[in-house]
Amino acid sequence: MFEKAKNYYRNLKTLKLIYGNDIVSSFLSLKNLNKVALEPPASGKILVIAPHPDDELIGLGGTLRFHVINKDIIKIIYITDGSMGFPKNYRPTQRERQEMADKRELEAREGMEVIGVSDLTFLEYKDGRFSVNDNILKYMIQLLHSMEPDLIYIPYFFDTNRDHQHTLSLMMRALEQSKLSTKTAMYEVWEPLIANFVVGIDKVASIKEEALKVHKSQLNSINYLYSAMGMSAYRGAINEAGDYAEAFLVLDSKVVLKLYQKISRISN
Repeated sequence: MFEKAKNYYRNLKTLKLIYGNDIVSSFLSLKNLNKVALEPPASGKILVIAPHPDDELIGLGGTLRFHVINKDIIKIIYITDGSMGFPKNYRPTQRERQEMADKRELEAREGMEVIGVSDLTFLEYKDGRFSVNDNILKYMIQLLHSMEPDLIYIPYFFDTNRDHQHTLSLMMRALEQSKLSTKTAMYEVWEPLIANFVVGIDKVASIKEEALKVHKSQLNSINYLYSAMGMSAYRGAINEAGDYAEAFLVLDSKVVLKLYQKISRISN
């Protein structure tokens, strides 16, 4: 117990040095810190924002399956076309990029068919080149007004992928301008997040894995099936949530906007 407490305060000090005391204090003041559940953080109308086809599966494939079981209304928006889903040192032709985009849309549809979600929208912005513009901002604000989601899944504050960062910026601007009051859940793809809500997914982990296997174009480049399920296994173990779990930072939309603005000021 003493070692656990010592490590906690050591890590806390490191976080304060990196992000500042104000931001870390805001995280620590959250309710239900590290809450472990066997249900998603909310039910009803669920909006999932995925920068690339497969991000939604990596970060919340098991939780999405629970939403399906609960008969929630689920809509997934894919921001980019995934056309740069090649090994890092490979330079694809324009034709190869289009073929990859077509393939990844098909894989996303097949993967979500495994999970049980059919309402998918592909905005087809160029992978690796996405930035917020007036057209997509207007689209997202209109979507928030028409759907009025009870929960929105979005990328994490400190996700280092460029498209993920710009997708988060889009959603922050859309939430601010729409003045929608709702719940948001940040999910992790490649970087672990500071979580306050953990969903044990043992009952649906095999379905998540089956859906991930559909993305063969990406598995040919990197074994992220192992990485994604490994992250779920880590979350399950570290939070005593079973063999597999998915972690989220669940915040009211007004709180997430305030934190984003603080982080943006420090970053700039």
